[in-house]
Amino acid sequence: MKHSLLYIAAAALAASAALSSCDDNFTHPPVITPPCIDVEPSMPLLDFKTEYWSALSTPTEIPYYENGDTLILTGRVCSSDESGNIFKSIVIQSVDDEGNQTAVNLSVNSYDLYKLFPYGQEVAVYASGMTVGGYRNLFQFGAANESEMTFMDVDFFKAHVTRNGSALPEPGKVDIFTTTIADINAAKADNTTLMKWQSRLIRIDGVEFVDAGQPCAPTQTMNRYVRDADGNRINVRCSSYSSFKNELLPYGTGSVVGILSYYNNDWQILLNGWDGLIDFDGEAPEPVEPVDPAGEGTLESPYNVAKVLELIRSGNNTDSEVYIKGIVSDISEIGGSYGNATYTIVDKKGLEAFTIFRGYYLNGDKFTSADQLKAGDEVVVLGKLINYNGTPETAQGSKIISINGQGGATPPASSTAPAGEGTSESPYNVAKALEVIASGNIPATEVHVKGIITTIDEIDTGNFGNATYKIADSKGETEFLIYRGYWLEGAKFTSADQLKAGAEVVVLGKLINFMGNTPEMEKGNKIVSYNGEGGTTGGETPAPVADYTCAKVNAITSGDTYVLVVDSQFGAAIAASSSFGRLSLTDAAMTAGTFDVAAANVITITEEAGKGYTLKDSFGRYLSMDNEHPTAFQLYTDLKDGCYWDATFDTDGKLKLTNKLATDCFVCVSKGTEGTYYTNIAPAKTPAEFKLPELYKATKK
Repeated sequence: MKHSLLYIAAAALAASAALSSCDDNFTHPPVITPPCIDVEPSMPLLDFKTEYWSALSTPTEIPYYENGDTLILTGRVCSSDESGNIFKSIVIQSVDDEGNQTAVNLSVNSYDLYKLFPYGQEVAVYASGMTVGGYRNLFQFGAANESEMTFMDVDFFKAHVTRNGSALPEPGKVDIFTTTIADINAAKADNTTLMKWQSRLIRIDGVEFVDAGQPCAPTQTMNRYVRDADGNRINVRCSSYSSFKNELLPYGTGSVVGILSYYNNDWQILLNGWDGLIDFDGEAPEPVEPVDPAGEGTLESPYNVAKVLELIRSGNNTDSEVYIKGIVSDISEIGGSYGNATYTIVDKKGLEAFTIFRGYYLNGDKFTSADQLKAGDEVVVLGKLINYNGTPETAQGSKIISINGQGGATPPASSTAPAGEGTSESPYNVAKALEVIASGNIPATEVHVKGIITTIDEIDTGNFGNATYKIADSKGETEFLIYRGYWLEGAKFTSADQLKAGAEVVVLGKLINFMGNTPEMEKGNKIVSYNGEGGTTGGETPAPVADYTCAKVNAITSGDTYVLVVDSQFGAAIAASSSFGRLSLTDAAMTAGTFDVAAANVITITEEAGKGYTLKDSFGRYLSMDNEHPTAFQLYTDLKDGCYWDATFDTDGKLKLTNKLATDCFVCVSKGTEGTYYTNIAPAKTPAEFKLPELYKATKK
């Protein structure tokens, strides 16, 4: 019933009374135990995470069942904030009959949650009415804050969570999943395993601390890495508010036990307490003679690592790029889809390391092979110094100038003088934009900046439709970051090929110095001129590249190309880098019932005899489904069971695409629990209210 929370309170009081009155020996005081109930879950925790995993990008309130009952989850607390290392969170886990552990994080605006629900306590979560979503890609219960999550109110938390089964904790029943760093890193490969692994309580054996002998986190929260015998490593996140902040990281090899949390796009282990470090019995090595800070930060006299660490810790970070020299001590990642590398350098073995974060190869080229860099190499790196959440490192985008004394050409000094007024008639050049930001006299209004595109970091053609890229006055000169900006006159990007390196752009937006060390143009900016098209004075703006003309049809011709349309908005393509997603609704500029789209947005619909229809996008991926994700397309390059659809038209000419594998799911724009329709076309599982799409045939011009 919707009044289930009243039931919780009543049951808890009754249980409390029963437990406190069951001791008839009046020579001893009665045992006082906390309120407790005894309920079974209405859904396994793994099934729950599977069904609501799509909330990672869109916070979702858990509905009540049609009969008014609440959804009940049960689990055992596997975290503890007693040491202060875990912040305003509690993690619960469940283990299925096959021994598979599933866990979920609850974000609560309160400290000392261990007093309310200690480690090992079984709890029941009355989930209906609660909200799930993501914070920096970690799935969790909490409160919605636009597209991300924040902490739920503690009284709300107490109203929905109670002790279950036993009023007292049973720490011995907590499951600890033993694994390896290699398997943890591999778990990021697809969304299904990422979902299953997030928030587990894990144990990793045979690892050593990279910074052994250093205080854990004496003045600021630190990333402390452990590595295995193969060089794989993972972050052990240590809080400066923890009771063990001044403990020295142990020498030798041992085991680490903690919560496998997730931040942005990487794992981090959160220790429940210092006892999560087990059997590290190594002795401290003979001290290494320290190296004095040295260097001027120039090519002729690069900073050494000691100097870099001294500068950052004194607060003297650099707004400009500097040269740094050191010996590669550890490589955490290299290559991949972005072609960059994260590694550490030292002045000599045994001394403190400095992190080069997602930097590039010689003169800014992408890494193409894992053997281009190895431990022991002496490198000179050009990059900006930052203090990222307590970790001294280079800002993303640094580049190697030389390896073991060998390198490419010396980057030329900037030859472009600052110029421009920041207006549409006289835009700033990049040198001027950087000069204005460095001066601290940053305009509060939007300005125009002109430059050549040098690097394209990301073009999102999905829900957000924005792009992050860099511009410069000319190739080889200092770059300026354009962060999450939009296409001409603020339109969303719909194709990954709309931006090209070498193109000249004029961009309108606000200048900022992000975190005091990254000059950039603030999110939400827009291109007003691309290779001279569009004009810097607000003239006629060309539309994005449109290769196909679309017109409505009421039948499918196998092998033809189409787009789906709802309320004069078409479903734009899912980003090329994604393995799942939804078609983002984008305004269609209708003229006499037709409109144009870029080639990236068309879908080829083909009938397979006896199987149904397939939907193949412009990137060669089948829009498909599986049994675990009822509200998003899964994208496969090979045909699988979930790739086939039934297609029927209703009397109004609307198309219903029903998946042959997940037969209770069909493609539509569905209404969310807050009473508004979503802004995408996607599968939905028997939605109460929805809009079916119309089918428009896309004919190449």
